Amino acid sequence: DHIGGFDYLLKINPDFKLFLPNDSSLGGTSELNAAMDKKLTRGYLFRHSNTQFVKEHTEIAKGVYLIATSSPLSGGFSKYPPYEDEPRFWRLPELSLALENEDGQVTLISGCSHSKIEEIVKETKQHLKKEVNLVIGGFHHSPYSSEYVTSIAKMMKDELGVEKIACSHCTGEEAVK
Repeated sequence: DHIGGFDYLLKINPDFKLFLPNDSSLGGTSELNAAMDKKLTRGYLFRHSNTQFVKEHTEIAKGVYLIATSSPLSGGFSKYPPYEDEPRFWRLPELSLALENEDGQVTLISGCSHSKIEEIVKETKQHLKKEVNLVIGGFHHSPYSSEYVTSIAKMMKDELGVEKIACSHCTGEEAVK
């Protein structure tokens, strides 16, 4: 979910195809930075790579989907022109991977879930019109209370029909328990 390993990956396999969220700091474009994008060369980290910036849900292989979401909680703030009179908040773009199983159910793999794991599940179900059986990844619940985390777990099971989860890294130790 983080880009720390991309330099090494591209060093050993420069032709590797990278699918990245449409984030201007990675080289993508954004409405917020449209004026600046014309003046700056962005994406210096990956400009020589085989990169595709993903702006919307995309099927990249049969039964393999990238689910594009953006965070209402994390991103950036700009007061640069043309936003000096009306400052803008830009939402951090994020990608999750949805794998359609032979039985028609879906395994969803998230990164950090800055977009909220329950919203990523809802978005996946709505886009694929299929049940999400298993959710794997970081849920970014470390800053939240036990009550909040429990309510999300119940929602995932009871309302969203998720049968299994395997949470990791940025979920937070208490939330994992």
